[in-house]
Amino acid sequence: MRRAVNGRRAPLTIGVEEELALGDATDRHLVGRAGDVIGGLSRAAQPFVEHEFKTSMIETVSPVCETLEEIDGQLRSLRERVRISAAEQGCCVLATGTHPISRWEDQEATPDAGYEEVGEAYQRLADEQLLFGCHVHVGVEDPDLRIAALDRIRPWLSTLLALTANSPFWDGEDTGYASYRYTLFSRWPTFATPDRLDDWAGYEALVQGLVDSGAIDSPQRIYWTVRPSDRFPTLEFRIADACTRVSEAVMLAGLARALVETAVDEAEAGTPAPDVRSEVLSMAEWQAARYGLRDDLLDPIGGGSGSARDAVDRLLAHVAPALERSGDARRVGEAVAQVLAAGNGADRQRSALAHHGSIDGVLRTLEVQPEPGPVAGLGEPAVADTGAS
Repeated sequence: MRRAVNGRRAPLTIGVEEELALGDATDRHLVGRAGDVIGGLSRAAQPFVEHEFKTSMIETVSPVCETLEEIDGQLRSLRERVRISAAEQGCCVLATGTHPISRWEDQEATPDAGYEEVGEAYQRLADEQLLFGCHVHVGVEDPDLRIAALDRIRPWLSTLLALTANSPFWDGEDTGYASYRYTLFSRWPTFATPDRLDDWAGYEALVQGLVDSGAIDSPQRIYWTVRPSDRFPTLEFRIADACTRVSEAVMLAGLARALVETAVDEAEAGTPAPDVRSEVLSMAEWQAARYGLRDDLLDPIGGGSGSARDAVDRLLAHVAPALERSGDARRVGEAVAQVLAAGNGADRQRSALAHHGSIDGVLRTLEVQPEPGPVAGLGEPAVADTGAS
């Protein structure tokens, strides 16, 4: 939501959810110990860590934050608390879009009625749902403005994916994709970028029609690349892989908020939403998932294609006023520059394989490491969306 501060509109609130993998402390293969790890957390930390679809997964849920500095501190604190509890259980925590080597056939679903319903409905897709994302919530109180923002951020999602792609390996092999998570998730019928919806009534009519038809059992089954939360007044960005580095999750949060800020400004000024077909957006996102930052990417708005660096430059130029207004320009700019220089997570995973000569070397680079300094305090968790996500 947005409130006035000294006569100026305050930046929109943000929250981040991180889906993390639990591995054996010795070989880093996935282990189904989520219940033990969550149970080992302090009472203060438990509300911020949730079960996920598989017992080898957990999800951390940040409090609602107003600054990227807050987000950074909360993510580091949550990772450290989970890491300590996991270590006490003989486990480690890994941050990646897919586990490079563990097989989906060896994982157990979390015993939960909602997850069981999803498993029954989606069968093999649910069985293979061994994917880890980084989700950013941006608060927009007015429902119509929420949809107006969604309509305007659609063409920029592929660039976010290219920057955060972090899942090149699956079942012990290089898939050829920078984000194989995106490719696997795209098989789900509601994981897509929607067409323009225009207003909240249009969104509600679409979702209610799917529910009434029996195609989905609740709005939670809308797994769009960005969606209105069905529980909170937020837009939830779901396109990104889980980030190995906290700095990249914070970068994603800053860019997501700046995109929504820019879209809200455009909507309030009467600037029309870009008229871009969903087929074009799907192609742009596939290219980002396939190549990441290593090849040309489609420009959904201008047409044609250009280098990934050009796509990133266009994104930064588009959101520059919002980044300046929130005080995030330097932090986000430096994080983006670091990704462009060193590669995204997928590039670094492949570099680790080349350097170490084995997937084991890749796994070591994905392990969440101890955070120096005191563990930050936690506020109230208020952005979590339960369900198979």
